[in-house]
Amino acid sequence: MSDALSPEGAIDKALGLVNNDRQGLYGHPADDFSKVALIWSAIFGVDVEAWQVPLALIGVKMSRELNTRNEDNVVDLIGYALTLLMVYQKGLRMTADEEAELSVLIKEAIYGEGNRGATDVQQDDCLAPSSCKCN
Repeated sequence: MSDALSPEGAIDKALGLVNNDRQGLYGHPADDFSKVALIWSAIFGVDVEAWQVPLALIGVKMSRELNTRNEDNVVDLIGYALTLLMVYQKGLRMTADEEAELSVLIKEAIYGEGNRGATDVQQDDCLAPSSCKCN
């Protein structure tokens, strides 16, 4: 990692991204990660919650940093840790009705009309057969 970005600089950059740039594009992390969690739940056939999304993204950045040291990875690690706190502080902001409606739309988008959910998927149709709990 180069000396161009100090620890304080990395924190400031992450704060700017989380509070301004990304939130302006994607909304509050609790809302954004709630949607991501529903999508991942439909894809993988297991329940995923909003607070788990930033943890998984932290894991991706850790893997990338182990492969190639890069300031961007460090800034993003800090940013995802901050968004985890924001999810905890805000809680899931979607109502149960909004979550149910979004879940149906996501399943229809992934599985097509007829809303074929993960419990109806055959082993051969699974996206993650080694960890499949469909049958």
